[in-house]
Amino acid sequence: MRGDDITEEKIARHYEEQSKRYGYVMRLNEKNIRDWASYLMKNEATRDNAISLLETLSNMYPSFSPTFISLGDAYLQNAEKLKAKICYQKTASLDPKSAEAKKKLKEVE
Repeated sequence: MRGDDITEEKIARHYEEQSKRYGYVMRLNEKNIRDWASYLMKNEATRDNAISLLETLSNMYPSFSPTFISLGDAYLQNAEKLKAKICYQKTASLDPKSAEAKKKLKEVE
């Protein structure tokens, strides 16, 4: 797949097809999706796809702080400082001991 081919809809469709094929529900793998999003963030033309994937993950895994760090990083790279700050704050609330969240919050303030 090329970066511009990786979209939330195509990934969801893939998992639905695999679920039907194997006879049990297959859920999106958070780590794999974050890795795809990280890859997509490298190219400005596919950055919106990356953010869309990370937003989906944040809704699917609302208590998993690494997703919010990744989403915050994506927003920051996309010059959306306020959204990045909100994500870093969410990470800090989910994981108060996170040195990474504290560091990133200082960077955006």
